[in-house]
Amino acid sequence: MNPFFWLVARHRRDSLFIASLFGAILSLGLVGWFMRSPQFVGACSVVSMILLLAWVAWRSVQAFGEARQSGALEQLLATPLPVQEMLVGHWLGLKHLFVLPVGFALLLRVMAHLMPALQTAPALPIHRGLLLYLGVGYDALSFLVSLIAIFWLGLWLGLRRRKLPQAFLYTILFGLVLPTFVVCIPNVAIHLGLMGWARTRLLRDFRRVASGENSAHRQHIIRPHLLPNSNVPPVILQR
Repeated sequence: MNPFFWLVARHRRDSLFIASLFGAILSLGLVGWFMRSPQFVGACSVVSMILLLAWVAWRSVQAFGEARQSGALEQLLATPLPVQEMLVGHWLGLKHLFVLPVGFALLLRVMAHLMPALQTAPALPIHRGLLLYLGVGYDALSFLVSLIAIFWLGLWLGLRRRKLPQAFLYTILFGLVLPTFVVCIPNVAIHLGLMGWARTRLLRDFRRVASGENSAHRQHIIRPHLLPNSNVPPVILQR
């Protein structure tokens, strides 16, 4: 078994609790569907989307942060396990936790998009129906891409930042808030860019950052020719 998968998915009650919570939100959305209340279904969809994105962000940030605090990360870095396998382990662990909630949230989003159109025009013309289903498909794709982008961004910031709350806030800011307010660029493009950047940094700099080479123990060298006496050797200061 991949050790990083075990670190993420070792608490079986977590997956049951998360699935039960989002299942309850889906049940409320179904009640709104049968009551023909698009506002209630839309509210359930928004709540499930924001809660799921925030939860994935926190668990992604927490993955490396807790492993570093417990000393497990240093022990795993001493093994010959490739970085790619470590990241795959985290991906599999989070997929184990969130596969059902993602399905529930997607179903709610589809219901929220279809319900107003089906109520106003039960028999849509072919071209309008096609545009409607294309819009629903694009929205579902955008949602999945945003989840994957937040996963990679959370992993990188959780590794890069020593304080987990700070890493979580940065993940929410760049992965959720920023794409919402930047209206001139499609959300999918922003999330794909964030995903590619974070994944590249993890694959390239994982061992260097995890081992603490970028910590506060960096050295600053004062060059000899900048000193009053050029015969004085370089001075190494700790900062």
